[in-house]
Amino acid sequence: MLQKNEYDVRIIDCYKLMPKPCIHCGKCETADLCVFDDLDEYNALLNEAEALVFASPVYNLSVPAPLKALIDRSQRYFSKRFSLGIKPPIKKNIKKQFYYLLVEVMIEVVLRL
Repeated sequence: MLQKNEYDVRIIDCYKLMPKPCIHCGKCETADLCVFDDLDEYNALLNEAEALVFASPVYNLSVPAPLKALIDRSQRYFSKRFSLGIKPPIKKNIKKQFYYLLVEVMIEVVLRL
């Protein structure tokens, strides 16, 4: 049992998860599901989470492709609310918080001719 101020932290490595990209098939606009089942565990955790933190390096002014695929697949929650009329699309929790941490490193390249 967790004590006060203790959290059950789950780290999801997008490179190991390798979510398929959204193909805009429209399935999430007609049913509360995605044609791909590779994010079922992630979606279950997302619904129960009190906080969600995305931590990522920045590559070419964007996040790495696996994280971008994960974010894009959140389209199902937009569709769940606006196409299917299910409100709220994610289980409400007054404490639910979202953090997006990005780190960009500038690498200086020196060419000596």
